[in-house]
Amino acid sequence: MAVGLMTSGASAQAVSSSTKIAKANFKEEIKRAYVPTEKASSTTPKAVVNRPKSTKVNPNAQKAAVVGKSSISTTHNIYGSLVSEGGLLNYNPQLNVLSYTDRKPIGVVDATLMYNSGTVVTRTSTNGGTTWDTTLVVLHNTTSFTRYPQGAILNPPGNMVVLDAYAAATAPLINGTIWDGIAIGSIKLDGTNKVQYDIPASIATVQQDMPRLGMNADSNGHAYSLGSNYDFDATVPYFDGFVVNRAVWNSVNSSVDWDHTNIYHAFSHDPIDDSQNFSSLGNMAFSPDGLTGYVLTIGRDSLNDYLAPMPIIYRTTDGGATWSFYSALDYSPIFANVFTPNGAGTRPFYTAKNGFDVAVDGNGKIHILCEVAQAASNHPDSLNWAGFNGDLYDTYEDANGLWGAVKVGTVVAEPAEDPNSLGWAVTWDARAQICANSTGMKMAYTWMDTDVTIFTAFNENPNIKGASADFSSNLSSNEINFTEGTAWDANNYWIYVSNLGWDNGTDFIVPVKSAVPLNSGALDTDPWLHEYVSGIQYAPADYVNPLPPTFSLTGINEIQNATIAKLIYPNPATEKATVTLNL
Repeated sequence: MAVGLMTSGASAQAVSSSTKIAKANFKEEIKRAYVPTEKASSTTPKAVVNRPKSTKVNPNAQKAAVVGKSSISTTHNIYGSLVSEGGLLNYNPQLNVLSYTDRKPIGVVDATLMYNSGTVVTRTSTNGGTTWDTTLVVLHNTTSFTRYPQGAILNPPGNMVVLDAYAAATAPLINGTIWDGIAIGSIKLDGTNKVQYDIPASIATVQQDMPRLGMNADSNGHAYSLGSNYDFDATVPYFDGFVVNRAVWNSVNSSVDWDHTNIYHAFSHDPIDDSQNFSSLGNMAFSPDGLTGYVLTIGRDSLNDYLAPMPIIYRTTDGGATWSFYSALDYSPIFANVFTPNGAGTRPFYTAKNGFDVAVDGNGKIHILCEVAQAASNHPDSLNWAGFNGDLYDTYEDANGLWGAVKVGTVVAEPAEDPNSLGWAVTWDARAQICANSTGMKMAYTWMDTDVTIFTAFNENPNIKGASADFSSNLSSNEINFTEGTAWDANNYWIYVSNLGWDNGTDFIVPVKSAVPLNSGALDTDPWLHEYVSGIQYAPADYVNPLPPTFSLTGINEIQNATIAKLIYPNPATEKATVTLNL
């Protein structure tokens, strides 16, 4: 227990972004994901990029024919959209309202500002994404500026009036080139009751950076945003857990209050250099009723190390008031009939290389969309290596506590290089994301992919692809290319998918947003247009493949109501110490 509670500060490692067996340092992942300053990609105007249309026959031409796009907003650059795990696009089923939150909108300047670098706005749609209106400035700063925001609609319990709901948002703050805490706030959709809290790192009760992961809201008057207890400015950065930022409707004061819960986890360490092993900063999802929620990271647990990154899960059953460790399981049995036995056996290797996402189904169980490869070796010198092939799986727990994995599709292209052929200073991956329907028994999986037979091997000219699974009928769809052969063929960037969709009759509607430069050949630092993508939907006839079997897994699973008493003795602890643990 003492070993599990005490770990040394060290730089962490992440997983490769190569199809070959390879390894990359976690600091490079951070560098690519969080750009501290908005640097120009190039001082020379970029040549116009002509994107030839695919000549392949699209077997989903009927699907592609119904895809359309409508304008949401514009931004001065693309830097608000870098990480797919962010919750920028959200759907509120109680009010039938879509919301999209972003930063630095063109033409929107808060009355107190001379320019809008630190301005975060939320736009809403009440007609399924056809039109968007009511630009609300949720956050704005004039010294330490907001970056990388996310937002959702917080609806007071029982409210059925759209303008009486609230837009809630969170964002990190940057002071010059130093990350300097977080900004959180809310505003009523009628433009009143605006409240913002800036929490500099110097006064924070819980160290926190980058509250820009997994934002969503529930029907109980809560909204949730996940941050990282990780000092991005430290000489030797050290990951010390996750921070759940919870917005809570206060019916007494008719306001939105916030609380912050730190979730610590002890990851394993690399035997070569003692650096901390983990490969993702985490993600979060809640059930529509807001009672059951999960925080997920892909990594290696210090007590149950299966020698490859696998899901490590924490859960709440009281709307985020308290959190408990849920599971760190060995998922090898699920892939025993998928992988060919080698020196590593059939051990799976989960990687955030192409993004990852989580959802909660109608049974209150977790679904994990992630690329899974086969671990390369059992040798201590090769435990962070694997050969990736782009296969995306939904790893899920069923109502009986058994676990399964549905292969939903394959990402053919590699993540964009830095620098890339488009001349942009930022990179991106397939941005794999998951969406649940109104009952929580259907899941939709969406990602970006490039036709490498026409373009380069990198994901620089992406289409929008997807698939879906029905966990009531135990059937899944084939992979579908929604934009091939359309006016948006090979031109769909920076997608976001809402964690919730809706049912239109028998069809499952999936809210998706994409972006495109306003001008042909523009850079990432130039203006961008953000568009709602309609027509991403699944009919009953799409579900044609039976789901694979489920398995009972071993490992740490579902420690309920675990509490550690304040009594740890001797205190300060010596080489041997006693910790009281109550299960």
